[in-house]
Amino acid sequence: MFSSAVWIFSRFFRSRIANKIKKSSMSALQIKVARYQSIITSRLNRKTAVIIPMKQLFTEDLTLPYISTIPICIFLNSINNMSEIKEVYVIEWMGPYNSLDEMYEREGIDSCCIYLITGRLPYDRRPSIKYVGITKRPPSKRLKDKDHQEKQKDIKEKQFWAGRFSVSRYNNLDSPSGRCRAEAVETLLIRYLTNMPGVRMINEKKRYQDPRRPIAIISRWKKKLTDDQRYNKPSILSSLPDTLMYVDGDFYSCDKMRNTLCTN
Repeated sequence: MFSSAVWIFSRFFRSRIANKIKKSSMSALQIKVARYQSIITSRLNRKTAVIIPMKQLFTEDLTLPYISTIPICIFLNSINNMSEIKEVYVIEWMGPYNSLDEMYEREGIDSCCIYLITGRLPYDRRPSIKYVGITKRPPSKRLKDKDHQEKQKDIKEKQFWAGRFSVSRYNNLDSPSGRCRAEAVETLLIRYLTNMPGVRMINEKKRYQDPRRPIAIISRWKKKLTDDQRYNKPSILSSLPDTLMYVDGDFYSCDKMRNTLCTN
């Protein structure tokens, strides 16, 4: 168990603990590991982290020798036990477009096979992502279909985003493998966004369906009329992280990606 533990030391917490020991006139501070053993074991089996609250480290039921350096213990499962992630995709998002005609004029829009709709539903305090979809036709044409117009009729302040795989051959959804790949990304996004606080999705399918296999996507945000990279992602997309991963029943995300090194 302890071979997979990561110990993070902090002078700040050590000083706080020292002050608390003084104030409580405790002669020793110890951790009763047995109290957390069952919790740690169960969490490790579920591949999630355990953080022992600092206030629970102070106990008069002392059974271990004095520990002079108190760490915050984050127990992580061994990486070797996690499933392999064989599907990693980079999605290039273009937008926002205030109308479908504006989207249609974008050069290269025909190569996009994924799209987002953002806006506000009744009683929403602020706009957010409302719909995620895939299409083998240009998104601007798919979004004009009568059935799709009916889905989005309640969305106000609508804006549209079009996305494509960075590997151009992946954008062909006519093949079974291409369709399966796009649906895996769609399922990941819908399942994740449906559970985000403050996000009300209108997608009816895949809301409660987990991806079938481990998958990770990296989102790159481009300007709506050029391929220039955006330095700041619009706040309306804050619920969608730049890096999103699903593995072994858990979601992992990281937001946001920054330019940390320039070699030019």
